[in-house]
Amino acid sequence: MRLIFRVFRALRSSFSHLSATNPANLVEETDNPAHESSRPPRYPISVNPLSPNLTKRLAIALAFCCLAAVSVHAAPSPIKIDLVSEARAIVPGETFTAAIRQRMKPGYHTYWRNPGTVGLATSMKWRLPMGFSAGEIQWQLPELTTMAAYTVWGYEKEALLLVDITPPKSLTTGDKVVLRGEAAWMCCGKQCHPGFQELSLALPVADKAKPNKRLKRAFDRVRAQQPIHSDAWKIECTTTGEDYTLRITPASKKATTNPGAIRFFDYDRQISSDKPQILKRDGASFVLKLKAEEHTPDELETLEGILVAENGWESGRGSHALKTMTAIKRTE
Repeated sequence: MRLIFRVFRALRSSFSHLSATNPANLVEETDNPAHESSRPPRYPISVNPLSPNLTKRLAIALAFCCLAAVSVHAAPSPIKIDLVSEARAIVPGETFTAAIRQRMKPGYHTYWRNPGTVGLATSMKWRLPMGFSAGEIQWQLPELTTMAAYTVWGYEKEALLLVDITPPKSLTTGDKVVLRGEAAWMCCGKQCHPGFQELSLALPVADKAKPNKRLKRAFDRVRAQQPIHSDAWKIECTTTGEDYTLRITPASKKATTNPGAIRFFDYDRQISSDKPQILKRDGASFVLKLKAEEHTPDELETLEGILVAENGWESGRGSHALKTMTAIKRTE
């Protein structure tokens, strides 16, 4: 397991060179809007091709991880992954939502956009028909799960990663379009299974949208989990050494009086997923004590992520996740 941990660290170090604007979702247009492309995948995994050396390092590290994970190559895959859509038919120029769906065997998990101490997030390199565009991944709220002896941030059983797709207005009713993407992921349990697969989904073009009723509830559930911006709370961050403190204070009457248990998930690997988070009440404020990630690649000026409250953040508003970007005040 120590060997696997070192490999994960090498992978995460490589990914730290990527853009901070969520590089997990990249888009490449194909030349033909209606027919499948015969071109081979351009990159071995879904990363921004900043340099051939970066891609090579990632490929070597993943190959090494296969060897380190004790006969993973011969073991059956613990995950089923496919591309699904909320729409059974799409309309020219109208945005619809697709999703990368992951279904894991019991005891296995995949990873959130920031896996935490160890792990590798799912990524997607879209190869869309001409004129199509894809938004960023809308991540399902993370769960606490375990990789070896480490607590990490990811998904067990099933994950649905939403992506808004906008087709061009020039599509012709009656045609069929094929969405393609090169997905990369890490699925871990007793063993780790890095995976790469080209996903595809064919959808007809119609003059009226046709919803996929079978998947609507699942899409709505993940959509409702998306973090909100709120002026109902004031959030301050201070740090001394490896200790971070978030002070969360009501700033308006909209703030709920009892958010319940609170947990912070950061975007940039500043906070340890493995160390305990301690919540205390201080008058009207809530004080959350955090520990720094030991292998943080950079020292940033802001702490960005989501605060998840058991009972939600605003009275009459159902969202449990609050999006935050807070300046870090460093003290000696």
